[in-house]
Amino acid sequence: MGSYSRLYDLLGWWPHRSAAAITQALTAGPAVAAWDGPTLVGLARALTDGPLRAYVEDVAVLPVYQRHGLGTRLLMRLLAELAHVESVSLFCDPDLAPFYLPHGFRPTTQLVMHRPRPPLRTPHD
Repeated sequence: MGSYSRLYDLLGWWPHRSAAAITQALTAGPAVAAWDGPTLVGLARALTDGPLRAYVEDVAVLPVYQRHGLGTRLLMRLLAELAHVESVSLFCDPDLAPFYLPHGFRPTTQLVMHRPRPPLRTPHD
């Protein structure tokens, strides 16, 4: 799983997450990857409850491989795996919305909210 950690590191994603946490995340739902020989160059993954909802979590492509259709191919492969799911959602930076629009994703008026994990307490707290 070191290749996956390396991909995220090179993209500046998840700098505080361990390789073990990344491994666990990648096995929690469908994922598709692209390799150039031994080098992982792209990844798309989702989380799903099965029939009702799925969330595209990552579409990650090394910068040198971007703008050549690889992200599109990865997303299409992932969406094919999720074809049985009633609704597939994602959230992204507004500047990335044009990438997702041709694949049927549409902006909504819903507000995305996050609840970070509270700080872990130590025995001395």
